[in-house]
Amino acid sequence: SVLGRRRLRLKPRLPLTLSNHRYKDEHPNIFPPDPFRPSEDHYARWEKKILTYDLYRSCVESLAKMPPQEFQKDDYKHRLKFGSFMEEALKSSVAWKNWRRKERRRQKDEEARKAKERAKEAQRKAEKERKLREAEEALRV
Repeated sequence: SVLGRRRLRLKPRLPLTLSNHRYKDEHPNIFPPDPFRPSEDHYARWEKKILTYDLYRSCVESLAKMPPQEFQKDDYKHRLKFGSFMEEALKSSVAWKNWRRKERRRQKDEEARKAKERAKEAQRKAEKERKLREAEEALRV
């Protein structure tokens, strides 16, 4: 029913000759818009929000499962139990699985980089020692 509804007083549009291209629908685009492609920065922010959301969701689930603490001395056990409930709830999170996989890959890459640096340093050291031996032999002759 229209009873009690107010009439919307909208300004009429200007004629096309006067509107000076103000309205988008005056020139409809015949090409479809480009698909949304998030930048790395945008994706990282979004992923972080999803991780936070999943963390809070698992906290709420864990708190709902937790039995009340009976004694003050059981505080440590209680916290451990909460942590195990949290881990169990986060196992099903795709975002956390991806994050763990990325972290493992990052650590592996870091270890490989450090090993490469150590190998280079050892090579430089061996080269330096070889030059010193050559210099000593040249002095003996």
